[in-house]
Amino acid sequence: MWPHAFRATLTVTVGGPHLKVEFSIQNTGTTSFHFTGALHTYLGVRDIAATVVENLGGCHYRESAKGIQDVIQVDPELSFTDEVDRIYMRAPGQVAMREPGRRMVVKSSGFPDVVVWNPGPEKCAALGDMDPEGYRRMLCIEAPVISEPPEVLAGESWYGSQELTAQ
Repeated sequence: MWPHAFRATLTVTVGGPHLKVEFSIQNTGTTSFHFTGALHTYLGVRDIAATVVENLGGCHYRESAKGIQDVIQVDPELSFTDEVDRIYMRAPGQVAMREPGRRMVVKSSGFPDVVVWNPGPEKCAALGDMDPEGYRRMLCIEAPVISEPPEVLAGESWYGSQELTAQ
């Protein structure tokens, strides 16, 4: 399935208003390799129509849902009116999800990109594992390494983390 020897370690730390997920890849083989990956972070929201993601203004992204390759996020906040499936390349290390009465800061280290996903009503209705109205109550802000796959030399390791803090 994967032609390289490696060890993957995932560590989750929870305390108070913080959740930290740490991911490392150790190359246990004799040749280097490149890889891509993501922490698929699903957040519960009260109403996606009243939710925004902050701090992506000026970032380049690819809109996978519409097949658009290189767009610049003009608005400082991303709001949701339909399906969104974006990969923000070389994104800030900190973004925030905000909805009435709640804000969550999402910090990443080692993951240079950010994926923001909400399936919207049409795609959600076609997903067998989601309530047809489930898109209204969820948002993904994922920590990925996609745009520039890192090289892990033989005997070396790669490390990335994502920390979520409720405010």
